[in-house]
Amino acid sequence: MSVKKGRRFEEYVMDKLKERDFYCVRSAGSKGVFDLLAVKNGVPWGIQCKKAGKITKRELEELRETGRKYGIIPCLAKKEGRRVVVICLYNDRDILAS
Repeated sequence: MSVKKGRRFEEYVMDKLKERDFYCVRSAGSKGVFDLLAVKNGVPWGIQCKKAGKITKRELEELRETGRKYGIIPCLAKKEGRRVVVICLYNDRDILAS
């Protein structure tokens, strides 16, 4: 996937989170573990955006470890059919589900 498409997917996920009253910021250039940082009700969420949902075991462990270290709930955003899901990596629940 091109950098442009990746950025567009990140922005789309960010817009969906904002619709659910999350405060969101994008990590420009993806220099950190998380592409997006979101906060809702004082709870920080770190989101890695992978449109195809493909992520290595090493990446998953890094997301979880960084979350534990800094008190951030790690999540994976991906497409499932026509919808976008943001899955909490601690309990496998979709944080965007109503």
